[in-house]
Amino acid sequence: LLGDTRVESAQLRSVDLKPGDTVWQVGITGHHRIVSRRTRVSRVEPLFLPLPSPPQFRETNLEVIDTEDAASSIGGALVDRKGRVVALWASFATKEDGEPTAFFRGIPSDHLKRIVEPLRRGEPAVYQSLGVELGTVSLADAREIGLSESRAAQIEAVGDRDRQAVVITRITAGTAADDLLEEGDLILAMNSEIVTRFPEVEEASQAPVVQLTILRDGAEMEMEVATDSLYGMGIDRVALWSGVLVHEPHHELASQRGLHSNGVYVAYYWYGSPAARSRLRATRRIIEVDGVATPGLDAFLTQVEKASGTVRLTTLDLDDQVRVVTLVLDPVYWPTRVFAFEQGTWSSVARSVD
Repeated sequence: LLGDTRVESAQLRSVDLKPGDTVWQVGITGHHRIVSRRTRVSRVEPLFLPLPSPPQFRETNLEVIDTEDAASSIGGALVDRKGRVVALWASFATKEDGEPTAFFRGIPSDHLKRIVEPLRRGEPAVYQSLGVELGTVSLADAREIGLSESRAAQIEAVGDRDRQAVVITRITAGTAADDLLEEGDLILAMNSEIVTRFPEVEEASQAPVVQLTILRDGAEMEMEVATDSLYGMGIDRVALWSGVLVHEPHHELASQRGLHSNGVYVAYYWYGSPAARSRLRATRRIIEVDGVATPGLDAFLTQVEKASGTVRLTTLDLDDQVRVVTLVLDPVYWPTRVFAFEQGTWSSVARSVD
């Protein structure tokens, strides 16, 4: 498609940027014009985004780079004086005063390499996760909750910039961490190496099993924790039924709300549909159809295909509160269709019945 256009692969450079370092921001505008600006790093800090509602993708456990002055663009890269990419200049979506907004920060190239390198080898990109969301506490606060003086000295010796401890703030339901770790645990070391920053935790987690040293209730503990394999696909199969779009619960329900992956998730509903008239709303999970458990999409479709006239649905909201809905079916105007994402496109598929 590029023809004879001369294009060179970007070189990713691993560098631990610090405030005051000089970088060049290179990007593209909404009118497809290249912009660039020499600037300085103003901050390198953990990214903390509020929980989205409804649950959707949200970046966590990431340190990002802010600059003193940035050219207006729709994205690009931060590069060194030789043009090597030290960070991706990326947009982060959030809400401010209830309204959608976005801001730009740099994602260090080390984070990108974990995904790019296997793709270059023709392998699928698999990211190992400890299954926890991280925060930080100062050493003073860590000492208040039982961190020993000797351990605090070890953390201080790692670097004068990182006089902090990493704390677990949220745990993904259904992972090994869910059975072993607790919110409020301090992660002191991984595989016997002191950790004080998110990138160190993420790097150590790129293995099937990691050895953790944690602080809980004033006492240090050692444990082995299996990591969780994450893929970039997300939801690849959905169904339209009675005016709702349903799919199996996505990863964000487990990571953001601590909800286990049972039932089918209502992602959207259409006004005027049978679902709307029965007040079957988005973000609910359907766990039973006419008293029969529906642990996944196939089980759900099997049960609703047996129904005629009306159907009774047992649902759970995001707080795991139960609500029973009776829905009047209208298969003529609201038929069931299943869609799958295959070979880069969504298409209607026939459902195989076992």
